[in-house]
Amino acid sequence: MVIVNQQPDSKRIEGEIAREIGLTLAGNKLWSREDQLRTRLTDQNNRILIILDDVQKTLDLKRLGIPSGSNRKHQWKVAFTTHFRSVCAAMGAQKTLEVGVLSEEKAWILFWQKVGSFVDDPSLLDIAKEVAKE
Repeated sequence: MVIVNQQPDSKRIEGEIAREIGLTLAGNKLWSREDQLRTRLTDQNNRILIILDDVQKTLDLKRLGIPSGSNRKHQWKVAFTTHFRSVCAAMGAQKTLEVGVLSEEKAWILFWQKVGSFVDDPSLLDIAKEVAKE
């Protein structure tokens, strides 16, 4: 998973993807790094999921070294999160899923269920317990 942010840095994004698949990119030229990454992704015999988080502007996946499509031997998927439907459309998203915001009550309940036993601050636990009772 790569967090993209407002100012996408192609070199950083490529580097993080490469690191996750065990590839060390050589050279500083973007086209060379792009080719290395694309070659590695298409040489793998297993499935790869690339997650790009917080995409705020359209990214050219091909220029990042992420090939489009798949075949039986090479399969990869790209998932990305964004706040903007226009980014989904511009990047050719095949499927979109809108995720809503939890209410404060449901958020506290989820917090309590998932991490309540790990919290050291008793005042937070008291608040979560009170909200869960309501």
